[in-house]
Amino acid sequence: MNEGNKFDMASAEASDIPPTCTVRVTGGTFARGINKITSITVDGVEILGASIDWTASNSKTASLLAARINTNACTPHFTAVAAGDTVTISAAGAGATLNGRQVAVIVGGNVVISLTAMFGGVGAGWPRAKQKRDRGNPVTNMASAAAKLRAQYLPAMKRAGVAGLLDVMRNEPGLRVQAAACLDEHRDAVREVRPAEAPRILAEVALIVGPYMLARLAARAAR
Repeated sequence: MNEGNKFDMASAEASDIPPTCTVRVTGGTFARGINKITSITVDGVEILGASIDWTASNSKTASLLAARINTNACTPHFTAVAAGDTVTISAAGAGATLNGRQVAVIVGGNVVISLTAMFGGVGAGWPRAKQKRDRGNPVTNMASAAAKLRAQYLPAMKRAGVAGLLDVMRNEPGLRVQAAACLDEHRDAVREVRPAEAPRILAEVALIVGPYMLARLAARAAR
């Protein structure tokens, strides 16, 4: 007998979407060691690790913050991407555990920062099939696995409320990227819950998520 691939739903792994927050640099002037960002914490965890002076412009300072966060060692590990004057921070592997947790920033001098709480993380309950090796004939069962996944995550998404995410995306400027990203990840749910409005909603989502994703791709390409 040849070894085959089998999708085992009983041993499904949890697939998570990392929560994100934003830190926006809105003001400051250069004065070394005086006008600076000295600390950024998420739920009490220091994610900056060293002071960053306001340098050249709000956008330049945001890029320095993102670079520093990416090199700082902490648990959970946080990553950051700068787009203009805004830094989007995510916590890989945190799932929903950090949703709603506060982000705190300490500044010195005349630096001005605006920020949002962590939002949009999804953890257990959004499973993906785990592929394992098994003795016997090759067994795919892909259609069955996909149907089981669909049956589990679409009702969960509907309960969470597409309407609620739309409301946040349209009325909460500080959280609109996170809400749009969550809707973008679950387009099937949008189409099922709002079939007539889905094309317009997803076009609106793309206008918000598109620039953010381009910034992330550019940051990865630069590494």
